[in-house]
Amino acid sequence: HYLVNGYQQYVEQINDRESEPDFIKRILNIYTFYGRYCEKTGVDFIAKYYSTQNKALCRRDLAYQDAKDSEYNSIIVQTAYDLRRAKQDGQLKNEVDPASSAADLCTMVKGIIFEWALNEGNLPLEKTMNSILGTYLIGLSSNLYRQNILKYDD
Repeated sequence: HYLVNGYQQYVEQINDRESEPDFIKRILNIYTFYGRYCEKTGVDFIAKYYSTQNKALCRRDLAYQDAKDSEYNSIIVQTAYDLRRAKQDGQLKNEVDPASSAADLCTMVKGIIFEWALNEGNLPLEKTMNSILGTYLIGLSSNLYRQNILKYDD
């Protein structure tokens, strides 16, 4: 399975992901890797893979699984885990549902990848992903996160 293979490559290449205190950086890093994986795979394959006929892409339900209990290791499961951890640490607003937000992020990424494929790879994938996903994630973040972790570069 293409997505599982991409996630496995990610896991093999990361060092100490858990030590990164910024949940937004952790999540953006995994999706940046996935974007690079798509670019490396090529627009022709991705354009065929990202089809309404491909039901392997319809896995929002995975966001509601516990990463430790899931046999299906994937980006969405890892994202939901990161968001649950961020919520426990007080880095997300109280009303944020980590699983639902992880599923939404997955939907956004599919749209970004689809747009990239529609543009024959002429969309800056990493920049677009970081912009859209980063804006969404900052919107989910708590005041505690913004005061203690989020640092703006001058």
